[in-house]
Amino acid sequence: MSATSKLFKSTTKFLVDYNQEVIMKLTEALSLSSEQVSTMTEALKVDEILDLKKLSRRGGSKSGATRQPTEYNKFVQKTIKQLKSDNPTMDRKMLMKEAAAAWTAQKEELAAGSPKKKAKK
Repeated sequence: MSATSKLFKSTTKFLVDYNQEVIMKLTEALSLSSEQVSTMTEALKVDEILDLKKLSRRGGSKSGATRQPTEYNKFVQKTIKQLKSDNPTMDRKMLMKEAAAAWTAQKEELAAGSPKKKAKK
């Protein structure tokens, strides 16, 4: 959980507790009816103000622009397709390990091959 979502979660908890205390004190001081208490409780709801599910989503809202895949992403995707066709029984974890090893090997070859052609990080 990110620091931002932890902050919002603790803020939400604090606001809920505080609002319950305010409701209790106002109910006692003003002798409110149960209908008035429920109306006040509804008005002081916090979870509608701070929607943690939207805030905790990595990368922001779905309507925003998505990042372009990196060279690594493209390489891994292509390599996994190749490995899967060669070895259909290999599990996903092993496919990823093999693709990452192939990327590292390719990066080292490019670095050793010529000083001008360096692999992107």
